[in-house]
This record gives sequence, structure tokens and C-alpha cells, in this order.
Amino acid sequence: WNAYENNFGLTRLDGTPKPALAALRTANDHLAEERARIGGRSGGEGP
Repeated sequence: WNAYENNFGLTRLDGTPKPALAALRTANDHLAEERARIGGRSGGEGP
């Protein structure tokens, strides 16, 4: 696990993931699929 995940308390002291980490990864995967589906456009950015 990386330091980012650990800083937000997403892993236990022994390094095993907490349920929130799995949920975060699932959400990130879904967002990546949506971005790919719409052609990489994220909306509020400039030209």
C-alpha cells in the first residue's frame, strides 16, 4: 500500500486494507471507465 492510502487511514497497522480502501478503489475504477467512455473530458476545464 502506498503512503497516500496510509495517511488517510485506509490501511491497518499490519498493512491490510480496510473496507473503505476497497470502496475507494471501486469508485476510482468506475470514474476511470466513465472518463474513457466520454473521451477523457472532465467537464469544468478550459479548452
